[in-house]
Amino acid sequence: MVWITAARKAESDVHMHEIADAIVAYKKNVGTLPRHLSDIIPKYLDVNGEGDFYIEHPQTTSLKPPDYLASSPQTTEAFLPYLYIPLKGNHFVVAERPGFWKDGTIGYVLSGEPSTSLGSGTVTESPQHRVNVEQFKHLLERGFSD
Repeated sequence: MVWITAARKAESDVHMHEIADAIVAYKKNVGTLPRHLSDIIPKYLDVNGEGDFYIEHPQTTSLKPPDYLASSPQTTEAFLPYLYIPLKGNHFVVAERPGFWKDGTIGYVLSGEPSTSLGSGTVTESPQHRVNVEQFKHLLERGFSD
């Protein structure tokens, strides 16, 4: 069961990077960061296509929206297990919603960190991090700055 959870967390990490790519593509085309995740759905991020963004696993609390609501970007954003948090200086965080993993951890990707590209050509991939809720709250209060 532990390896399945690790695989699902790795899948979630990939999703966070895909969301970050979509945010950067939006900024490149529009000139500003999006105000909400729904601003990038579905033009920059197809959450209902091949890449299923709703990880269903006994160790998660994820809920997928009913099909009749899935066509609305705002509804999709409400059910999506990820948060988008704009920060100062055109930086942002993509994070798992608190409570998504039953072990209490939150994974996140911080834009603007040095890292290696995975070949998408859209954004330089930043390393993902995994912390507990209190650590995430502390980082958020500090604006993810040192």
